This record gives sequence, C-alpha cells and structure tokens, in this order.
Amino acid sequence: MKTLKERIAIEQAFSENTLIEWRPLSGTMAREDLIVELNDAYVFLWRENDYRIKQDPMEFWVNVYKGNFLSDRYASKEAAENGKSFADHFIKTIKVREVTE
Repeated sequence: MKTLKERIAIEQAFSENTLIEWRPLSGTMAREDLIVELNDAYVFLWRENDYRIKQDPMEFWVNVYKGNFLSDRYASKEAAENGKSFADHFIKTIKVREVTE
C-alpha cells in the first residue's frame, strides 16, 4: 500500500494528465505483467489496486565497434561521438530506446 505522500503525488500527476498505470493487489489478476493505463473518469481504489506514474522509456547512445562490442552509455549523440575510441574498429553511433509493453 502506498503512503499518503505517494498517493498524493500519483493523484496530482493524474490531475495534470500524466499517464498512470495500475494493477490489482490480489486475486487472479494480480500479476506483475498486468499494467493498465487509467482513463480520465477513474476513481482510485487504494486498498484494491497498486498505482504508479508511467515511466518514460530509458534512452541513451552507444558506439558500436567491430565484433558487436558496445561502448559505455552516453546521454547524447555528441557525447558518444566525442567518446569514440579504437578508430580502426568503430562502426557507428546508435541510439538505444527501452521498449515497454
């Protein structure tokens, strides 16, 4: 169960049209992979469901080298390009984005 502070933050985010996800706390539907987004006419049922603010997918840049070796993660394309090493083995800089389902 969420604390009062966590519930207020979630409901505030919901009032600002931020996407909120939920799943049942118990019963046959209580599974980690069952996450449903709320619509604008929702009433929060804190004792029956778990809620969270939908997270943005993780994004970062990496350099790819021969042999499919990847560099460290970089926050921007420019930083990745500046961090190139092993010039003879460099192939390209790519953006990686987390896929959430």
